[in-house]
Amino acid sequence: MKNYTKRFQILLILSLMLLPIQSVFGQTEYELMIEVEKLINDGKLNKAIKSCDQIIAGNPQNYGAYISKSNVLVELEKYDEAITALNDGLEANPEEAWLYNQRALLYQSYGMTYPALRDYKKGIEFAKNDTMKNTLWMNQATAKSSLREFEASYKILQKCFAFDSTNLGVLNNLATVCDEIGKPELTEYYLLKVIKIDSLFIGGYVNLGFMYQGREEYEKSITYFDKALEIQPDEAYSYSNRSYSKLKIGDVKGALDDVNKSLELYPGNSYAYRNRALIYIEMDKMKKACEDLQLAIDWKFTQAYGKEVVDLQGKYCR
Repeated sequence: MKNYTKRFQILLILSLMLLPIQSVFGQTEYELMIEVEKLINDGKLNKAIKSCDQIIAGNPQNYGAYISKSNVLVELEKYDEAITALNDGLEANPEEAWLYNQRALLYQSYGMTYPALRDYKKGIEFAKNDTMKNTLWMNQATAKSSLREFEASYKILQKCFAFDSTNLGVLNNLATVCDEIGKPELTEYYLLKVIKIDSLFIGGYVNLGFMYQGREEYEKSITYFDKALEIQPDEAYSYSNRSYSKLKIGDVKGALDDVNKSLELYPGNSYAYRNRALIYIEMDKMKKACEDLQLAIDWKFTQAYGKEVVDLQGKYCR
C-alpha cells in the first residue's frame, strides 16, 4: 500500500525480476520458464514450484528459476523457504548479481537492512552491465535511507542520476534525501523534474504538496494536492494531506470535508485521525477531538510518527 503520510515517499524497487531467459537458457528451459509464468498467473503456485525445481534439476545455473521459486514462496508466505531458494541459487551461481539483488530485496522487506546492504555490495561487484549496476545502486541507496544514512544515500543516488537523469525513482528519492540533508533548492528541482518527465506521476505532485506544506506555503501546497486528486480521485492520503493545508489557511469546513472523505476511503489511516482531531480542536469540539486522538493511537500513529497525538491527548483530553 502506498503511504504518502510520511514527509516524502521513498520508492522501492521490489518488483519480480524480468530475466532475458530466452537468450540465456536453452529452448526447453525457456518453454518451462514460460510454463512457470503461466502457472503463477493462474494461481497454481505449488505446481509452479515443481516446475522451477524441474528446471533447476536440469540446469542449476538457471538463476531465473531460483528467483521465480523464491517469489512464489513469498506469495505462499513461506519466507524462510524463499530465502533458502535464493541461497541455493547463489551456491550454484556465486557470481550472479540478480540473485544477490533479489535476496537483498527480501532481506530489506523483512527489515534486515545490514544483510541487504552486504548483498547489494556483492551484486554491484558482479554486475555484468551498467543497467544492472544502476538497479543495485538504487536499491542500495534506499536501504541507506531506511537507516537514515542520508548523506551516503545521496552520494549513491548521484551516480544513478549520472547514469539516467530521467529515472523517476531516482529523482523522487533524490528529492527525499535532499529534503533530509537540508538542500531545499535541490528538493524542489528534482520534484519539478519528476512531473515534467511524467505529468501523471502522482507521487511527484504529492511530494511537492508536502514540500510546500513544510515551507508553510499552504495555498501552493493545496494546488499540488489538487493535481494529485485529479489524477487519482480516490487517493485517500491526498485528501488527508490537503485537509491539513486547508486547516492552516482557515478553511475549516473544507478541511473537515477532505479528512472525512479520506477516512471514508481508508478508515485505517492514523494520520487522518490526527488531522481531524486538529480540526475539531480548532472548532472547539473537544469530545470529538479526543475520540479521534484515541483512534489515531489505536491505529498505531505513535509507532509510525512519534508521540505528537499522545502530547495532544495530554493537553486537551484530561
